[in-house]
Amino acid sequence: MNTNYKELLRKYDLRQTENRRNLEERKRIIYKEIPEVEILDNQLSTIGIRLLKSMLNEPHNNNKEKFENYSNEKIVKKNELLKRHNYTPDYLELKYSATRCNVKSVA
Repeated sequence: MNTNYKELLRKYDLRQTENRRNLEERKRIIYKEIPEVEILDNQLSTIGIRLLKSMLNEPHNNNKEKFENYSNEKIVKKNELLKRHNYTPDYLELKYSATRCNVKSVA
């Protein structure tokens, strides 16, 4: 493999790791300051898993809309909490490394 290519991949991996670390630190701060956000994040994870199980177990059952409505309610509530505490709604999202082309440094 080309040395330049290996170096580029190594730098990319370092960015990915740093971006994930920064996100986890922001979550830690928010969860400590606004515990309700952690509860909402856990509920969102749970509803996502339930939706997947429902789609696998009952492919003809159209629960997707119900799950989406529930998820959207939780997201709106989470964003309101963040705003109320002077954080932007995207504060808990993984940040782009290359903002010009919107390339995320994620795996």
